Amino acid sequence: MSLTQHIDKVVKASGKSSLLKLIFSLEGLKMFGDGNIGYSKLIRGPTAGKLVGTDYHGNAYYENNDLGYNRKRWVLYKDTFNYSPTSVPPEWHGWLEGINDFTPANYDFKKPAYGIQAMPSRTGTTSAYAPKGVWANTGKRNWKKYEAWVPPQQP
Repeated sequence: MSLTQHIDKVVKASGKSSLLKLIFSLEGLKMFGDGNIGYSKLIRGPTAGKLVGTDYHGNAYYENNDLGYNRKRWVLYKDTFNYSPTSVPPEWHGWLEGINDFTPANYDFKKPAYGIQAMPSRTGTTSAYAPKGVWANTGKRNWKKYEAWVPPQQP
């Protein structure tokens, strides 16, 4: 695949009508400003390696054994322009960092009794945890912040 065909694929995937509109959009500024997005989409992309598998979040994992050490495995996040590294499940993280060579596609990982399905971090979103009393929490304050000290009466 040539570079122009690859760029056309990236433009079509972004939903923009031209490369200039992509570059000058918020997504384009993120792509060129972040570096990771630009490198993942333009240099590596889905054509630079073999698809190993996908996870339950929709992230795609690729491998190219011809590349140097620690650069042969990468992930293309489902939400390209608003990605979160916390969306990589533990099973795939081990494979991605070279800790093991097992993927959920070719190995059945045992779930611990306390294990739950990994979820991306919600920090910075409207669904993030907000304790009671914080302005972001919609719950009403129905308690006293402090109780005034009353000196004891002397007989």
